[in-house]
Amino acid sequence: MQSRVVPYLLTLPSLLLAAVVIFWPVWDLVQISTHDVNRFGQLRDFSGLANFRALAADPDFVAALWRTGLWTVLVVGGALLLSIPVAIILNTDFYGRGLARVIIMLPWAVSLTMTAVVWRWALNGESGMLNSGLMKLGLISQN
Repeated sequence: MQSRVVPYLLTLPSLLLAAVVIFWPVWDLVQISTHDVNRFGQLRDFSGLANFRALAADPDFVAALWRTGLWTVLVVGGALLLSIPVAIILNTDFYGRGLARVIIMLPWAVSLTMTAVVWRWALNGESGMLNSGLMKLGLISQN
């Protein structure tokens, strides 16, 4: 019986941390959205659903919400309509399938590689942008 409880006890701290990380911002969001807030982010008077009513009555918000929903449906739908047939085709056995997979995956792989190269260049201790910027600001005196 004791050995069945130990795994749950061992995962309890990480589950509690995950719950705090998830629910704290949600609670903060509810607090901010149901109160009047000053310029410095301090909660003032409780307004209930008045903020939501004002938002729903704003024609700019309604138009932006409509455009966002339309954009989301079109992008997700377009991605699915394009990617599922490509995945089905690349999963079938045909001559040159490996080359076709490389051509499809190359932009994804190259972008990660280039990102790593740019960060390595920027953080270079001798000639990187960060190092030279800190030296010009006088925050460091050497590499």
